[in-house]
Amino acid sequence: MSSGEQNLISNVTIKYTEKKYYNKYVYKLVLEADISDIGPRQNNNYYWRKAVGGFQVRVRAVSLLNKIKEVTVDDIDNKFRIEYNRVSYFTNSVEVIDMLLTTFRGEVQTLYQPYNENHTNVITDNKRVRVRARLFEDKFRYKIYFKHRWGDRERRFPEIREWLDTLDNKGSRWMPNKILTRFLETDKEHRALGYTIAVYLNDPEDVFICQMKFQGLLDYIEEAILVSEL
Repeated sequence: MSSGEQNLISNVTIKYTEKKYYNKYVYKLVLEADISDIGPRQNNNYYWRKAVGGFQVRVRAVSLLNKIKEVTVDDIDNKFRIEYNRVSYFTNSVEVIDMLLTTFRGEVQTLYQPYNENHTNVITDNKRVRVRARLFEDKFRYKIYFKHRWGDRERRFPEIREWLDTLDNKGSRWMPNKILTRFLETDKEHRALGYTIAVYLNDPEDVFICQMKFQGLLDYIEEAILVSEL
């Protein structure tokens, strides 16, 4: 099966790779082990039923993983991950992906793949680019992440608040993410507010000023590139 025919598999959801997985792989194939016959046990102890059921699910997932390993090429660079009854397979080989789509037609659920060669080049050349169907929050090109150091959290990021107060057009030019909004607009104890502190921006000049102003507080920056732009 050629990569161009992958969309003909009706039960497989096709999505585009946002960034390289583990900084190495452009393909991710998600398969699910069948656990439909693993139901509640006839035992009044909830924790006993959960433990037994969880063990059986793990056995099914490991069994599926072993079957995948039996048919994949040993010298192909790849990686596996198990999450509940799901097995994720990461690789850069479209030939192996095509083979797995054919061999495990009933187990494959989702395929993440590059849109085209330019897509692959973009996420290879810049690890901070995120290839997406839509902009961040459907509006913003850039997402600026800040470090969440304990002292800054206790003071509720006054430097960021002061800078944002100087910017106009909230909602189109800039916007704090939900967690930063809680820090700025509520008095709740900071331990309960979350950890991903970020601001969305659109203007590259605002991004540059932010980089200069918050060198010690800035963590990293992501730029959204739309699939339609590739």
